[in-house]
Amino acid sequence: MNSGHRAPLAAPGRWIVLAALMLSACAPATPATSLTAQVVPVYGTAAAQPWLIKLYDCGATQSAVLSEVNDPQSAAVVLQLGQPRDPLIPAFQVGQETLELWTNAQNPTPGLNAAQARQLFSGQIVNWKSVDGEDAPVNVWVYAADDDLQQVFETALMDSRPVTSLARLASSPREMAQAIANDRNAIGIMSGSLALTLAIAGGHSVFSSEPIPVLAITPSEPQGTVRDLLGCMQK
Repeated sequence: MNSGHRAPLAAPGRWIVLAALMLSACAPATPATSLTAQVVPVYGTAAAQPWLIKLYDCGATQSAVLSEVNDPQSAAVVLQLGQPRDPLIPAFQVGQETLELWTNAQNPTPGLNAAQARQLFSGQIVNWKSVDGEDAPVNVWVYAADDDLQQVFETALMDSRPVTSLARLASSPREMAQAIANDRNAIGIMSGSLALTLAIAGGHSVFSSEPIPVLAITPSEPQGTVRDLLGCMQK
């Protein structure tokens, strides 16, 4: 079988996923036979941390020692949500996520539709009363523009429209979760896995998107141990 072949994926919802490898069929994982394991530098965005745990689980069954690095440019495997910035680099779907909008647990607003969510985050709706909530101001929370979860949110929900200039900035999903838990009028962006991982007792989901891809990105066509790791992730 040609190890360089990449079969096209069926894109979930409106997403375009570049490629997928049926790695497990081509290169089944085998236990390490050498006392010297290969060190594989890996990187996961804040939104992809739950999937980084799965990658470490796969590493435990392969002849590899995973080393988490702070710079994605130095990683052999990068995990992120949504499409890569460079469409020419190898990218393989290893899972899927949902984009969710969360409010404080005390916020009585019922579930939102996509149009209402878009109006809240664009600043067209500034009071919860407009969406059957309390007569109170809407406090929007977002991430930095280069955050992959923020980019997924803007592409999937905002149609690339700008968010309100009054939006507050969270530096991490943990800070986002804390902001939601502490503010009855807050609304912010999470993913399904992040919400479970952070155990947001102070919030609840009011909107959930169609599935979005979780991608493993490699600087070149994966070979050897890296290929085995991705095959394990795709199982």
